[in-house]
Amino acid sequence: MARADAKGRGNPLHIFFPINAIFITIASLPLIFAYPEVFTRLGIPSLENGFFVQLSGVWLFTEAVASLLVWQHPRTNVGTVWVIIAMKVVFIVLVVVSYAGGTLPATGFLIGALIDLIFSVIFFFYLRDVAQPAH
Repeated sequence: MARADAKGRGNPLHIFFPINAIFITIASLPLIFAYPEVFTRLGIPSLENGFFVQLSGVWLFTEAVASLLVWQHPRTNVGTVWVIIAMKVVFIVLVVVSYAGGTLPATGFLIGALIDLIFSVIFFFYLRDVAQPAH
């Protein structure tokens, strides 16, 4: 098991998992603990019930935890990388659909979607490299 993890850790793309965890944590914690103030600062109208905003923050924080799991045990968490990619794709699609429909509450979400697209591509290449048999 340690040898398999060493292969994942030896991949230069492995460093992006803790970077993703930091980025996602920074994005998620204000949603959990500083709603509705964070929306006010972004110019987004607050919802009557902030439960779903906080739920979204917790969902994001789960992605940060998943990224740390991959960082600690890269080879044994290949499935977790697919889940991280899926979470990012869902966010990207939601942003694109909202933007196309004119309901995107703030343009900052476009920046987040672009960053998630970049991370998704990096993680896909990471999976491709780690899944190759050792020589």
